[in-house]
Amino acid sequence: MSEKKVGRRSFVKYAAAGVVAVAVAGAGAYYYATMPKPTITPTPTLTQTLTGAPTTTPKAEPIKIGGLYPLTGAVAFDGQDEQYGAQMAIDEINATGGVLGHPLEHLPMDTGYYIPDKAVGCIEKLATVDKVHLFVAAYMSQTGWELDTFEKYAIPNLNGDGGMGFMTKCYATPDKYWSSWMMAGPVCYNGVRFPALLEEIINSGGWKPANRNVAYITLDNEYSRYVDESFRGNMKEGEVFGLTIPGFPKFGWKEVMHEVAEIGSVEWRPLISKIKKANPALLVFTDFVTSDEISFLRQFIPSPTNTLIYMAYGPQMPEFIMQGSDVANGIIHSTDVGQIPDENGLAWEQKFKAKFGRLPGLAVAANLYDEVYLWKAAVEKAGTYEDHAAVAAEISKIKYKGITGTAVFDPKTHTVEYATEKFPDCNPFMYYQIQDLNQVCVDPKQVAKPFILPPWIKK
Repeated sequence: MSEKKVGRRSFVKYAAAGVVAVAVAGAGAYYYATMPKPTITPTPTLTQTLTGAPTTTPKAEPIKIGGLYPLTGAVAFDGQDEQYGAQMAIDEINATGGVLGHPLEHLPMDTGYYIPDKAVGCIEKLATVDKVHLFVAAYMSQTGWELDTFEKYAIPNLNGDGGMGFMTKCYATPDKYWSSWMMAGPVCYNGVRFPALLEEIINSGGWKPANRNVAYITLDNEYSRYVDESFRGNMKEGEVFGLTIPGFPKFGWKEVMHEVAEIGSVEWRPLISKIKKANPALLVFTDFVTSDEISFLRQFIPSPTNTLIYMAYGPQMPEFIMQGSDVANGIIHSTDVGQIPDENGLAWEQKFKAKFGRLPGLAVAANLYDEVYLWKAAVEKAGTYEDHAAVAAEISKIKYKGITGTAVFDPKTHTVEYATEKFPDCNPFMYYQIQDLNQVCVDPKQVAKPFILPPWIKK
């Protein structure tokens, strides 16, 4: 995948328009852990399926839904989770009468790791040949370039990309991109809550860092840069891409190392030597590729420093524990969208396992499941699936309760709101730690269990 390299200054300038909204929301996100427990009302289909209520199969012409998934490449496991999440919702809906009497037909297509030419080809085929009435996806390009392709065909699309590029373009011209809606907040939220969470762990006696030094290892791609930049700003001085969050506490962390790796790295010893020299209490590792993360840990853990490790994205996928069972315990990670681990979310996970033979990851499967159901609610409110503008108008003002929380969209950025004082039951940002090869939520407090010291850190 060819990528445009973005330096820190140009990156900040590029993101600035969208971040005006994000920084304000970020201040609220910092406080979400003190909010009341998110309430999830199961969809009728979920209740009917769990109780074994009678189902029916619709017979009318099918409504086609186009799925844009990375079914091959470095994140193919994600693509499978996305496809499964959407298919699970579609099967449930079809078993209870479909949408406006029509069955749904799922047309998954492989975008690779969102390769531009390949992704555009998928969108164009689904729009012009297959005549879909909805696009669903998890993450996309992070830059928002695909918005113009979606706008060309005027078909509603829901995604969980989390990219600042999407927000920036919608913020500048929201009416132009009326068909596009993002069901995950910006990935810059990854770093907003983290410093305060660490402070709570320290104050509880769960961890006693030897210093306040932090090291960073990242990749030269859009997602990793966004997450890396978020952590670097918030750990240091409470900033989101150069904009200070009002009232954000300063916890005194000092950056002592920042390195850029390459996707597919297999030799980590030179960087590990730098880590040992810097001796940080914390490492933020935003190379999100599961195989890279496992490879790094296998070279670090045999002779470690007393360093707490946060890793981006990869640890939330089942393959991280399946393939890295010898090194996974103790890793902290997070997700900006996913099933909330309460009674409803855990029941949904077991239903997913019964259908597909394994548990889902912590993000994209639930994200796609909720996308399909949210669209269904909007279509039924509009009374039509063919009038795409009417459906999008209902999406814009919807308040939908699902497995990932309550979806309410910001009309300026077309992005779902996060749990804040204004929207206490919206999607919470969740931090996890792998404990005994299980995914354990350590934040927000309403569904959290205690943090434990990683096995490589000496007390």
